[in-house]
Amino acid sequence: MTSGTLVRTSSFKAVGFFDEGFFIDCVDSEFNARLRERGLRALAGRGCNLEHSLGNARPMKILGWHARVGSKKLYVYYHAPFRVYYITRNSLILARRYALKQPTWVLRRIYMEIQSHVVRFGFGPNRKKHLVAALAGVRDALRQKMGKIDDSLAARLR
Repeated sequence: MTSGTLVRTSSFKAVGFFDEGFFIDCVDSEFNARLRERGLRALAGRGCNLEHSLGNARPMKILGWHARVGSKKLYVYYHAPFRVYYITRNSLILARRYALKQPTWVLRRIYMEIQSHVVRFGFGPNRKKHLVAALAGVRDALRQKMGKIDDSLAARLR
């Protein structure tokens, strides 16, 4: 989690600053990948609370029924479509950069993103906009287009 992070100056000198091209998602993950390449590690200090939401939890509905496993109700962690664009694009850019250097980490991240997309597209709200966002994210990852989302695409995703 990039916000609220304290980084030693020596770490920035060793690996450089945060990559602003990621803009919103994966900024911390990419920075940590570079730290690992230099043999450095990110640590959580004693007493620090690094919990944060992974989106807004919404009931997973199947034909109006709130899905459950046993007595446990299931939820879809919802992100706005513009966030799905960044998550998709930036995850693929990370995979491309680090697949050969850190394959286990990349495979784990991609597996988790595929799971999220399956749930998002199968059970979440705004499926069509999420699909448009994800496909645009794939397109821009292939083009290696970084930075802020295009205004026209952002408007389509609202």
